[in-house]
Amino acid sequence: MQRARELWASCSRPKVVLGSLLVTTAASCACPERAVESFAGLEVSRGFEGVDAMLRDSIEDRRAAGVSLLVSRDGEVCYLGCHGELVLGLGEPLGCDSIFRIYSMTKAVTSTLAMMLWEEGRLRLDDPVSSYLPEWARPTVALITDGELERRASTRTMTVRHLLRHTSGIPYAHAAPAPYGDLYDEVVGAGSSSLAEYSERLSRLPLLHDPGARWTYGASTDVLARVVEVAAAMPFEEFLHERLIDPLGMVDTGFWVSDEDWSRFVGAHRVDESGAVDSVIEAEWGRYRAPPTHPMGGHGLVSTLSDYHSFLQMLLSGGQLRGSRYLRDSTVALMCSPLSADGGPHPEFNSFGLGFEIANDDDELDGWAMSGAYGWSGAARTYYLVDPRNRLVILLFSQTRPFEITLRQDVFRAVHAALGLAPSRSSAVGADLEVVQD
Repeated sequence: MQRARELWASCSRPKVVLGSLLVTTAASCACPERAVESFAGLEVSRGFEGVDAMLRDSIEDRRAAGVSLLVSRDGEVCYLGCHGELVLGLGEPLGCDSIFRIYSMTKAVTSTLAMMLWEEGRLRLDDPVSSYLPEWARPTVALITDGELERRASTRTMTVRHLLRHTSGIPYAHAAPAPYGDLYDEVVGAGSSSLAEYSERLSRLPLLHDPGARWTYGASTDVLARVVEVAAAMPFEEFLHERLIDPLGMVDTGFWVSDEDWSRFVGAHRVDESGAVDSVIEAEWGRYRAPPTHPMGGHGLVSTLSDYHSFLQMLLSGGQLRGSRYLRDSTVALMCSPLSADGGPHPEFNSFGLGFEIANDDDELDGWAMSGAYGWSGAARTYYLVDPRNRLVILLFSQTRPFEITLRQDVFRAVHAALGLAPSRSSAVGADLEVVQD
């Protein structure tokens, strides 16, 4: 624990800043009536007492060292709660302005940039990836038998749509069969100096299957970031700041944490065999001390509840926020339409559209998501859900490895119950939307 103290700077904490969040009275909020009990400068909305107690219990039960939840409807805060510690054992309370590693929640941001370029005619969803990245012109497919890896030529062309859907066949090395992981270490390793070099090295590896054959979670969005770079004729990170981070006012979002903000950076924690948080993952500090050699499109961002809420509220509002338009409403609908995910089902969860998992009737009956809602998560147990039909955004952040969804399911069910959202099978969003082919 002394090592954790040394890695986490001991400077004073700044004031809590809620950024663009709009906290309103019960008269104008589409949420339960507010009670008088106050925390963190806000009030617990009547009906959310059970949600608040569940979060406090998760700290007592050591399911997390610290946990934050933000619930909004129509951009107005229904609940904002931050419980537990910033870093396990240091006694510093988690704040509503704390900075979290959001890992794969980076993917939605990169996918949004790609769809901006699609609207502008600078890339097309059914263009071959090789139109932008020539190294992907002739991919091979892995044939793995008895621990041995051979290759054959791919029988299908990889498209931009495949990258967005995670049906390209590009895996994550750690989730692929052992021979693939060994080959990844040999060919890609950790030494790429740019997205261009990373994409070129990755293209030398075989795919796990032909593009479009099935859903495989992996580095597709990292390659998509390189496509964005080429189509935009601008470095990926520069384009990200110019088109989303800066105009949305996401002041605490980026690929590293400055000295000035380090005292708000949450520790990453691991669990013991019983699932209880027991220590800090010290290796998860250093990589965020300075800008990376190059950013990745599929992971790596840090953010706050307020910042990521701005991004999600823009999507919920049909691609616009505070008088500025980022995407057309029809484009957002396309990204989260079940038909956009046709042919790309997740083997364990739901269909995956152009950047998002899309909830279905089974999820609604289970109570954790209404049908047609969309979202995803990050490896350290950060989760989000956007529900267009109910004009709802839910963000649940902790910093715990390995990934699992038990707390998300429990909390999201409790939120829906607090809002009086009952299951109904008649609610799929965007079911009549045609999949755009171009």
